[in-house]
Amino acid sequence: MDNAAFVVSLVAVVFAVAAVVYTRRQTLANERATAILEAQEARYRAPWRLERRQRGSLNLINDGDEPVYGIEIEPPPNGRLIVEDGSLDVLTSGSAIAITAVLAWGGGTSITVTWSRSPGGERHEWSMPVPPTP
Repeated sequence: MDNAAFVVSLVAVVFAVAAVVYTRRQTLANERATAILEAQEARYRAPWRLERRQRGSLNLINDGDEPVYGIEIEPPPNGRLIVEDGSLDVLTSGSAIAITAVLAWGGGTSITVTWSRSPGGERHEWSMPVPPTP
């Protein structure tokens, strides 16, 4: 009986060591994957800047160093957004889209912009609170 208990204990120890090694390898792989994703995100920052023009008007400026494509601008919850001037198909570096954001009482205050870096490419998203009217 003592031999059987010893063998069972030995097998349990082997499985425990294997589980620890496997878990450690998975943890290291997850840490590497997270580091790679963070590095990729750090390289590309959203190119947008939002400036107040006059009264309710805003300029959504492509402050990056490359054109952006397929721009979609989502108003705050319960709000409205009017595109006054500018193309939503492509916006070159340094160019702006003139918009008016109409905020509703009890609604949110942020607009959300989605775009891609190439025509039909991967979509990116950026949100920014509408600057207060001076």
